[in-house]
Amino acid sequence: MTSRPVTKQPRSKTASSFELTWVRSPVERTKEGIPSELMVLSDVNMVIIRQTIDTIGSGCNQDNEYRIMNDTKKQIFFATEETSCCCRCVCGPARSFNMYLQNKSGQEIARFVRPVRCDGCCCPCCMMRLMVQTPDGEVLGYVKQKWKIFGAKVIVESAEGKPVLEIVTSCCPCRCFRDMEFKVIALGTENEGTIRKQWRGKKDTLNVDHEQFVINFPSSLDVIEKTLLIGAGFLMDFMFFEMT
Repeated sequence: MTSRPVTKQPRSKTASSFELTWVRSPVERTKEGIPSELMVLSDVNMVIIRQTIDTIGSGCNQDNEYRIMNDTKKQIFFATEETSCCCRCVCGPARSFNMYLQNKSGQEIARFVRPVRCDGCCCPCCMMRLMVQTPDGEVLGYVKQKWKIFGAKVIVESAEGKPVLEIVTSCCPCRCFRDMEFKVIALGTENEGTIRKQWRGKKDTLNVDHEQFVINFPSSLDVIEKTLLIGAGFLMDFMFFEMT
């Protein structure tokens, strides 16, 4: 599978945004086979994921876009969702999509692939899931929802299908009026992290569908596992908070 050229331009060019050239070129690999651009995550303990203002409440032909920043709010990645108008209108938050993770030069460095799924616990055979790939289609791992009557159980797996992280949710996550936090447990260790959806206050009229969440990585994670957890953050966002 080869990389697909990007033709979409950023919808706003603020001082805090990347000046992206939006032409993908081959991404170099490290000796371990990891795309070298992902290595920026090796020194990152947390990321902030914020939907761009001009894609909030976006229409049929306008896909969601996100800025991904480190703890000092310096942008390290840009993410663009790709889905069909029909799937967006019919399936809503349960829609299938490809989410392309890009660097400041517009190179695709990872891809989050989500198939359409049923939005409800009454369909245990059709749970939410997401696959994380390199630009050329090599699988890095999976994020899978496991059936549970109350709340949701989400497992992050390696490319070989070995569980590496577990995400614990409450029985009834709340969309607004407060922060919502999910605990992340690194299996086989005592290290924990969090995925937190941030409530920006009643004065923020866009907050109902203004996606901003923070991922604190467990201390034991490597670069690939951090990438998988970023993918898990997007899946949790669509499962519980996305409205369009």
